[in-house]
Amino acid sequence: MKMVKPGQEPPAKPTDYITAGNVTEQGIFKFFMNIFGGPEVRRKQNELNDENNLVTIPFKSQRKRASQVVDLHDGNVIIFCKGAPDMIFPLTTHVIDANGRRVDKTDEIQVPE
Repeated sequence: MKMVKPGQEPPAKPTDYITAGNVTEQGIFKFFMNIFGGPEVRRKQNELNDENNLVTIPFKSQRKRASQVVDLHDGNVIIFCKGAPDMIFPLTTHVIDANGRRVDKTDEIQVPE
């Protein structure tokens, strides 16, 4: 997955970026670009390199998801998963809402119109 802006670095706004690669990953990037802005997403992407990757669990049809365990080097470890919502959501304790806030899954989640 990559984000590029032909002829301009850094882009003025998230919509100036062109995403390329897997359609699911493009959707994830676009979601976070709308919340945090392209430069911030790009900075975070650069922070999460192979050195931070502790474990990659590839997609399997039985699990219907792929996972990556990442050391944030601040005393925290985070697990990123992508896959079928019916497999991931029951395992989720928190979600990021449309405003970029980390909220408990049991709280009411605001959906943008």
